[in-house]
Amino acid sequence: MPHEPDYEVGYKKPPQHTRFKKGQSGNPRAKAKRSQDLASLLTEILDERVTMTENGQPRQITKREALVRRVIDRNVLGDPKAMQPFLRLMEEIDRERKEGVRPVRHIFRPDVEPAWKKDKAHKP
Repeated sequence: MPHEPDYEVGYKKPPQHTRFKKGQSGNPRAKAKRSQDLASLLTEILDERVTMTENGQPRQITKREALVRRVIDRNVLGDPKAMQPFLRLMEEIDRERKEGVRPVRHIFRPDVEPAWKKDKAHKP
């Protein structure tokens, strides 16, 4: 790029040949990307594909499908820890099919008591 004689180099006016470098951002300290919420992050991870060998043949499936297959396989083998939540989930699915409505699921950790239970316990 030829030097233009009418361009004045000085404060906030760098020489034109050094202004824009290839591969360098014009805003290196830009606003940070927003972090994903847990639901979208979980969905993104469960939708990733993995290779699974079934009957000696490699097959591409989602992590979601692999997780369900693993839970079912553990239940077929008679794992008691996997059996109870699986049976509870199957009962819910059957109930949803009969009623034709899908209820909202609340998943609570057993070691943490929900706030609404604490409120009921303290009322006379």
